[in-house]
Amino acid sequence: MPTAQKTLTPPRTCPRCGGTGSDIDHQAIGAVLSTRRMKMGKQAKDVASLMGVTPWKLCKLEKGNRNWTEELISAYEDALNDITK
Repeated sequence: MPTAQKTLTPPRTCPRCGGTGSDIDHQAIGAVLSTRRMKMGKQAKDVASLMGVTPWKLCKLEKGNRNWTEELISAYEDALNDITK
């Protein structure tokens, strides 16, 4: 009689920490980045456009209502650098 094989499912990556085990403070990241943007006198809509996101999404990110990723942080910083050139 054949034995039923179990299929193993890979573990899911934690959506909050990305598998690192440390919790990311998305609100603090947004506060730091938006403060930097405002000190530079840059508008959110211009940064959002260069990042390839909507101004609405950028607002949610800056307020900590959306999760930052390394890619989004890098795009934000690149956008600020592009605007200052």
